[in-house]
Amino acid sequence: MIQVSTESATAIGNWISANSVQYAVGKDNGSNTTNAYHAIAGSGVPWHYLIDKNGNWRWHYGVGASVDDWKGWIDPLLAE
Repeated sequence: MIQVSTESATAIGNWISANSVQYAVGKDNGSNTTNAYHAIAGSGVPWHYLIDKNGNWRWHYGVGASVDDWKGWIDPLLAE
């Protein structure tokens, strides 16, 4: 799991610290990744994308999802 943000490096670092994030977070300079996945840059909404092992975009969600939500989307892909 990775996260990509268009926010400043300081804002990203503060968010990581405040939320005890345990996965990679990258900075999307120039919004290339954000634009490729049609996320709304600067919206403050976390956009989540699930991409399968073949690189296909399988799911997206524009607000926070629960662990149970993630399990419901990831488990079937792991079974493929």
